[in-house]
Amino acid sequence: MHHKLEFRGSSTCLFGDILITMLLSLVTFGIYGPWGYVRLRKKMLQNTYLDDQPLDFDGTGGELFKIAIRAFFLTLITLGIHSLLCYPLVNVLKWDTEHQVLPGGKRASYEGTALDLFGQMIVVSLLSMVTLGIYSFWGYVRIRKHVCNQTILDGIPWQFTGTAGGYFKVAIVTGLLSMITFGIYVLVGAAVTKLYRWESENTMVPLMAMPSAPQAPLSPTTSGDDDRPIQVNVTVNR
Repeated sequence: MHHKLEFRGSSTCLFGDILITMLLSLVTFGIYGPWGYVRLRKKMLQNTYLDDQPLDFDGTGGELFKIAIRAFFLTLITLGIHSLLCYPLVNVLKWDTEHQVLPGGKRASYEGTALDLFGQMIVVSLLSMVTLGIYSFWGYVRIRKHVCNQTILDGIPWQFTGTAGGYFKVAIVTGLLSMITFGIYVLVGAAVTKLYRWESENTMVPLMAMPSAPQAPLSPTTSGDDDRPIQVNVTVNR
């Protein structure tokens, strides 16, 4: 059975974390970025519920920093081909997925490959150019569906039910509110939470029922009435 995710955080729940991440990233010349990502991811998942139970995230900034450093050098050595083929993105997806703590301590795994994701990206890029960007809304949903279908829990893939029309509404509202508030809507994290809320309510996770504890067998002394020994009184006449 698939259960949808539910984001219960407020529109501005990320504001403090976004502000701290921006300031520390500025002071450290971007080095704090991986730790900032983990900070925001943890806050988002702790406000995300599955089967009425909150999720958690136990990845660390140090782990993500190592992935980023490795991707940087491999991209440099391969003259950009490593990043072009989506290897860094898939490595982050695998790391991110395995550190999402689901109800009961369960964890999913991302089984997609870099070349598969690269193929999806190529199709989306070409169709978006041909349609002057109009296909980008369908393209975003296409990528989300691909990522969910490659995310496996209990041997069953996740599902994404969002539509291009739904994403278009989110993008339009976010864009208008950002312009009206001169960017404040984005700064306080409201734009991020609105998109994440929409993604969550359209993400279906296969959550199998937790097995119940086996019942202890009945002992002879605690068994039902049918198992009680029958007492027979015998009267002997002399």
